[in-house]
Order: sequence, then C-alpha cells, then structure tokens
Amino acid sequence: MLRRIEFPDIQKKCNPPNWMCMPSMGDPLANAFKFPVFFFSRTTSYSFFPAMCPPNNNPPIFLAYSTSHFVVVQLKNPLLFPAPNVQIDWEVAADPEALEWKKKYSECFALTDTLKASAPKDKYKHY
Repeated sequence: MLRRIEFPDIQKKCNPPNWMCMPSMGDPLANAFKFPVFFFSRTTSYSFFPAMCPPNNNPPIFLAYSTSHFVVVQLKNPLLFPAPNVQIDWEVAADPEALEWKKKYSECFALTDTLKASAPKDKYKHY
C-alpha cells in the first residue's frame, strides 16, 4: 500500500500502479482523516469508519467508482442516505469507543434495509 501512494515527482503523470484502489484504501482514508468513507460501485460498496477514534463531527466523504475513475459524490442529505455494509472485520478491529460510529449512522443502515425489503431481489445485490 505504501508503494501505491508513494509518488515522488508530482509534476509527472500518475501511472496505474499509483492509482487509488478501493476497497483497500477505505480504512487508511477513514483512519488518517478521522471521518467515515462511504464507497459505492457496481461491484461492491462499503462503509468505512475510523477504528481508533470515537465519532466526531467531521463530514463523511462519499466516493463512487464510475466506469474507470473515482468521483466524489455530494448527497442532498449527508445525514440520511442508504449506507452500504460496514467493511468486513471493522467491528473486530475497532476500539470500543469507535464502535459508536455504526450507531451514529444507524438510521442510514435502517434505510438501506427498508429499501432492500421493498426492491426486487436483483436490485440490491451490491449492498
């Protein structure tokens, strides 16, 4: 991962080995900046929470992968949206106070469950 983000000459074009890779960069982003990262794509979507700090008021970042690049997404309501599943094993690795992140976004996860229950089976396969 360090080799991927190491880029000594910012004047040159960034090559594919240095491009951001998701979902593996979700955890480092969330932990480095102490904000949640919500990632959406056609193949997989995840919620990433900081594992070493309690919830704060830092705004979340919403990223989507569209065809061949990442885009930042701005939501109408960043406090209520259908949140994808939390990254696998986050709860196992998180400090006890960090577990409160999931509670902070509990309404978002509930909204996801509601939408899943009312959608055709093939419409929510990425959550």
